[in-house]
Amino acid sequence: MELVDRLKKKYEAEVHPGFTAWIQSVQTAPIVNRDNEQGWQDGEGLIQIKRMKEEDLQHEVPVPESEHPYDEYLDVIKLPMEIPTEKRNPAPQFLFIRPDEYALFYCFGKQDWCILTGNPGISKSWFQWKFILLCYRQELLDRFVPFMEEEDDDYKEGEEGGKEGKGTEPVLKKRKMDSDAEKVLVVPSQRRQKANQNALQQSKPFLPNLIVRTISGTSSYLFFLNGPTNDVFYMKHSPEGLKRFTDENSTILWEPGGGRAAVCYEEIDAHIIATVPPNKELFHEFLKRAKMFYMPCPSELQLRLMGQIYRSTAEEQYHHSDKEIHDRVIEFGPFIRNVLCWSEDELNAFKNERIEEMKDILDSDESLAKALRSQLNIMESSRGQSGMSHRLARYVVHRDATDPFGGYAEPYYQLSCEVVRNEIIKHISQSSIQVVKQQLIYFNRA
Repeated sequence: MELVDRLKKKYEAEVHPGFTAWIQSVQTAPIVNRDNEQGWQDGEGLIQIKRMKEEDLQHEVPVPESEHPYDEYLDVIKLPMEIPTEKRNPAPQFLFIRPDEYALFYCFGKQDWCILTGNPGISKSWFQWKFILLCYRQELLDRFVPFMEEEDDDYKEGEEGGKEGKGTEPVLKKRKMDSDAEKVLVVPSQRRQKANQNALQQSKPFLPNLIVRTISGTSSYLFFLNGPTNDVFYMKHSPEGLKRFTDENSTILWEPGGGRAAVCYEEIDAHIIATVPPNKELFHEFLKRAKMFYMPCPSELQLRLMGQIYRSTAEEQYHHSDKEIHDRVIEFGPFIRNVLCWSEDELNAFKNERIEEMKDILDSDESLAKALRSQLNIMESSRGQSGMSHRLARYVVHRDATDPFGGYAEPYYQLSCEVVRNEIIKHISQSSIQVVKQQLIYFNRA
């Protein structure tokens, strides 16, 4: 208790009743699978999980073909209690975990200092709550993480009993879940358990004793995973103060909030995961020492599954129909905030800003070629935007099982949505043959 006493004395740290109750419920709640045909159980005693796929979607329009197996399902987790600081969000008791986020969790376990960025509005900040959950309830990793592994005919039997086809592409291991809604999830088979443990051992993710979730390094929540207390503390401090109560067994989850403070890392021994918007001012110096990772956008199916949960749990303003979500993805891109949360006024403002940006890019063949060739799309800096903004482009990941970081440390780009793509293709079709050839190279590369 020496550290706790020191925090109380020096920083006036106080027990946060809401987070203490929340984390204690997360620690003790049984993990239960819910059949997708059944509803969620109310109460504060369970961590309930549904692995939702296309067949679970109450769809009004067809679902586009997926580009990768990671796009084909979504793990929906109902926590025992709402996350205390997220009560104004549409579903504060739910976490939506995509396969990419499990993969990123393991990437961060291999690197001491990390930066997680991606398009605005894809719930990068919410990854921090998922990170905390997976650290406290590590059995979720063994049961639900999809590993991209080598071919294993005996292990790879699909849910319908048939063998999946051979090939060089990494295969998403399917996890079959118990259909009894009242039964705690069974222990995996010995073969599956051994395979998962081998993959876990190879990944060797770092699991901290202390997690500090900080807003700009000035206000923090402290989660003690391995003593000296089960209480969650809240305190205010200077960014430099982080080094005084963390060590090599700690992880700092850095969130800029609404501020512009750069990540503080000088003399810090702790692991750091900074979840930041694509703005170099927030991490320019830190990037010289840290590894950058890119969070891809969710698939349309994943967004429509989220929307289905919103319609059953959130306030009416978030009750967008399945077709409306589909139409918003086509017009605005696969961004959670735009598609599921924004009002018509907010979308119109976004659209008007995009129109002005498109005018500049399509002003000439040269301006379009420069924009498409730019290697600095989306990212902002003190000198402004050098390529296309997040309104016109989005990060994509070329997932690679042979890469130490799964492909998540390499930025690639695509046009943000079908509407933008159609506008640019229309312009290219009216250009000279030489310009058309140059732009086709870009589209083939993307």
